[in-house]
Amino acid sequence: MPKYYVTVCNEYKYIKHPLGLHPDYFYSIKAPDIHIAKRLVMEQIGNKWAVLYTKKDLKTKSFKGGELPFPLNLKTAILNYITINNLD
Repeated sequence: MPKYYVTVCNEYKYIKHPLGLHPDYFYSIKAPDIHIAKRLVMEQIGNKWAVLYTKKDLKTKSFKGGELPFPLNLKTAILNYITINNLD
């Protein structure tokens, strides 16, 4: 399954992000496509993110902290698995 990468705005260097995300890092999320990845991010943190990148578009040198996994809520992950696999 492809990985996508979420970043957050620089304002979160100065104020706490609701999930503790920081703009020095990029956060990886696995999803079948970028549309589902965006949906997972939106369901988890609403509009509290900046850009969703593909591996090809991500410039890792811009993020001195490197890669961390995106903190998915287990309930959200299960519901999306059911939706993605048409199990409803």
